[in-house]
Formats: sequence, C-alpha cells, structure tokens
Amino acid sequence: MGVDHGFLYDGVTTFTSIDFPGATATQAYGVNNAGSIVGLYSDLGGGIHAFLNQGGTFGTYTSLDYPGATSTAAAGINDDNQISGYYTDSLGTYHGFLYQAGSFGPPIDYPGATGTELGGINGDAQIAGGCPNGDCPSFLYYQGTFSYPPLANLAEVNNNDQITGSIGQNVVFEHEGSSITLACPGGSHTNPGTGANDFTLNSSLVGTAKVAIVGSCVISGILHGFLATSQ
Repeated sequence: MGVDHGFLYDGVTTFTSIDFPGATATQAYGVNNAGSIVGLYSDLGGGIHAFLNQGGTFGTYTSLDYPGATSTAAAGINDDNQISGYYTDSLGTYHGFLYQAGSFGPPIDYPGATGTELGGINGDAQIAGGCPNGDCPSFLYYQGTFSYPPLANLAEVNNNDQITGSIGQNVVFEHEGSSITLACPGGSHTNPGTGANDFTLNSSLVGTAKVAIVGSCVISGILHGFLATSQ
C-alpha cells in the first residue's frame, strides 16, 4: 500500500506537499484563508493525532491531542483559527470538539447517540456533523444547539451558509432551500470532502472570487480529487 501525504493546491497551478515531521502518513482536511491547514497524522507506533500547520511546507506544525483521547483528528478551521474535529476515548467512542484560543472545549456529543463526529466549521462557528454509527441525523452545531439542514451525510458549511452533503444517492450543494446535484463528468462515486468544501477561492490568485467545492471521485477505476467552481 502507498503512503498518505497531504497537499495544498493554490487553485491555479501549484501543489505543495503537507507532511507532519516524522509521520508515517498525513491527511490534510481543512484550510482557512490565511493558509493554515488542519488534519491528522500517524506516528511510528500507529497513533493518530490532529495537527495544525501554519505556513505550508516550511511552516510550523503543531500536534493536537484531546486530553485523555486515544486518537484525535482535526477536520476544519475557520478564519478565527477555531478548529473543529473529533476524538476517540478509551472505549473507542467518538466525540466532537472545538479547539480555540489554545485549548480544547468540553466534548460535543449528540444527545442519545453512541458517537459524534464533527466536520468543517464556518466563520460563524457553525460546525457540520453527524454520528458514525448512524444513530442521529446530519446536523449543524452552534453553541450547544443542533439544527437540521435538508441534507443527509452533511460534509461542510461555508460563511454564506451554503452546504454540501447528499440527498438519497446524489451529492448536492444546497442554499436557502435550493440544491444542485454534483457529479464528476465521466466519473462515479463523487464525494465532497469533509473539511475544505464550498469555500471562496482567494481572489488574488484567481482574479475573481468564486464559490468552490472540493472532493473526490472515481474515473476509470482511479481515485481523483476535484475542484468544482461556480464560474
């Protein structure tokens, strides 16, 4: 099997590798407009840890571990450097978390569920989430309150409250009650990513701001990433 490496794509031509120092594998999930990146990495002993990267290839990496957790993963980061994600405890149960101002908040758990997993976070600190064991609906979490957009398998919410997820077998992009279906041309198994979707591309790089969605799909049996834009 191959080794997982993270990457940052500038939306134009340049790919930059993201690898936590000394890790056996790195997966990058979320990025904000300042270029800070979050994700997870595996250590030599097989442990899973969250990380924060500030500055790209030559930037500063910080390992993040929820206190007492057996594994930690960071899924999203907003422009206020609030980080969303999830961790597992000694029983293997998933819990969500919000990390801000250098510290972890209390566990975020959907009432009555056997596990909670949080994805991306927007500038209003709304966090997309769900339950890995399927015993809750997809939700948006904000300051102790759960709300329910009309999507299943919710992936991400951006600063304009636009959401990616799925309805039935279709991957969709939803805003204010209207939705469009997303599918890679000539591909199958289209999946929106979990941490850096429907963001606004940096206008200094692409000339004009546009809404964009990132994810993956399978074409001719090979997994590819995709970037879908509104213009």
